Amino acid sequence: LSYGGTATTIGFPAKDDSINLNLGDFATGVYWNKAGLRVCHCGDALPSLDFPLIADLYLQGRIDLDKMVTRTITLDDVEDAFHLMETGDVIRSVILF
Repeated sequence: LSYGGTATTIGFPAKDDSINLNLGDFATGVYWNKAGLRVCHCGDALPSLDFPLIADLYLQGRIDLDKMVTRTITLDDVEDAFHLMETGDVIRSVILF
């Protein structure tokens, strides 16, 4: 990272994912460069503001949400969907009622 930069993790990490940070090296270390690490949960969206915007972009054809759904499930399949998420075998499951 450059001086004062921030690295942001995006998405849901796998159970055993880890990260190594060089803290102390004077030239590249996080400490001396005042760099930071940030965690982003679900895009840190504000549903009341962001969901209508995303819906409009989808309806205009400017983003393709369909490609982000890798599996549709019923309520009976929720436990299996969580297992697939933990193993990284699915990007997004959508529950159909």
